[in-house]
Amino acid sequence: MKIAIISSSIRQGRRSHGVALALENKIRTLSAHEVFIIDLADANSVPANIGSKLAAADAMLFVSPEYHGGYAAALKRATEEVDRSVFIEKPIGAVSVSGGPMGGIRAALQMQQLILALYGFPLPTMLLVPVVQEKINAAGEILDKAFEDKTIQFLHRFLWLSEAVDEKKQAMRTAG
Repeated sequence: MKIAIISSSIRQGRRSHGVALALENKIRTLSAHEVFIIDLADANSVPANIGSKLAAADAMLFVSPEYHGGYAAALKRATEEVDRSVFIEKPIGAVSVSGGPMGGIRAALQMQQLILALYGFPLPTMLLVPVVQEKINAAGEILDKAFEDKTIQFLHRFLWLSEAVDEKKQAMRTAG
């Protein structure tokens, strides 16, 4: 199974990319699945270039900081400009990042609505990263043990849903 992590902040000094790196490392620790980051700050990550990567993914994580009560505009642009079929019937988890105490809850809720609009399967649990500067560094190292436990719990749920959907899709293909 292939898992794409979309790191959606394109700003200088962004902290949410460290969260994407931490998630990538944890998924590799918890599973044998192939995992890769699509960094929207990369000049090559324009929608025309990422569609095939998203199409190849069996599941996704959207990682976004909360900007003015919403998720990053780069994520909105990417989801609008690639073919919607790359998201249909795929498990997608929402991860929001904030320097404040609420963890970007408004962005996470909006990402849940976005996932539904894309005909994806939203993971009911969202990962909120409050006071990110105390939780994860820029290299993706988790600094807070309680937060690490919360992240692992979130990823177990994400992997469970992703594997269940993948198994069902394989069974349907086999059945013809």
